[in-house]
Amino acid sequence: MTDSVGDFPRCIEGALACPPENIGGTPGFEEFLDAIANPQNAEHEGMCELYGAFDLDKFDTNETTIMMQCGLPY
Repeated sequence: MTDSVGDFPRCIEGALACPPENIGGTPGFEEFLDAIANPQNAEHEGMCELYGAFDLDKFDTNETTIMMQCGLPY
């Protein structure tokens, strides 16, 4: 298969949004998801202010491809 852009790697599919930057790895992401889903959570308001609206179902193959390619040497 020929790629019209010519840059590799390319993301062709995926699922779910990646964790926000500096969230604390897998445990921090789990705490984050709990906090934003539960308005009664003590961290809810702070997480919503810090990270804004977070859509767990969002996945963009083009955005992911750009992030993957940024790490490649020229």
